[in-house]
Amino acid sequence: MVTNISPAISPYIARTKKAIEFFEANEDKTSQTGLMVCIAGGPGDNTGWPDGSAPLPTLDTTQLSYIRGFKRYDEMYFVVPDTGGSLNVGNISWSRVNLIEPADPNVWMSRYLNVLNQRSRWLFISATLGSGEADTASYKQVGLYSNLKILDGVDYTKNFFTPSEISRSGNNDSDYRYDGILELYQNKDNLIIRSPELVEYFAWVLEF
Repeated sequence: MVTNISPAISPYIARTKKAIEFFEANEDKTSQTGLMVCIAGGPGDNTGWPDGSAPLPTLDTTQLSYIRGFKRYDEMYFVVPDTGGSLNVGNISWSRVNLIEPADPNVWMSRYLNVLNQRSRWLFISATLGSGEADTASYKQVGLYSNLKILDGVDYTKNFFTPSEISRSGNNDSDYRYDGILELYQNKDNLIIRSPELVEYFAWVLEF
């Protein structure tokens, strides 16, 4: 029987390494897998929220339903909280942590020395939906999926993908399970209807 129990923690450097692994797995915008934002109809599909107000997101959510389209990210880079930072996301100021380019192949993790030294465990991620991308679609949820798999035969180098171009299982829009990880999502207050003239910008800071 265990009689001596002491706490164990995951130090910040370990979380920083997880952020680096995520960055490397999703950096390439021309591979068959990728990091993408999506918009979705969610519960009630193309109507407002069933009870009239947006519910809080839940930690148990694994997929969004009635997805209209997926878009590759625009920017992804490491950041740290900084009261004097020029970037504001979530009412918090952030500063960018630059990678070292070119990396020194003889130095372990040389590309990420600044990231490691500043223990950056946060990634700024942004995406834009513009003309020709889910035009006229209605949605009330926005999500960010990592490691999404694009189907064979689809042009991997493009930026916008319809739901049918992403690997998935299920029978219809209400229960499709896409081959990727839902990293975060948010519920909009009201149903949003896109138009060809509407350009939307999305940005988050993902914490590890």
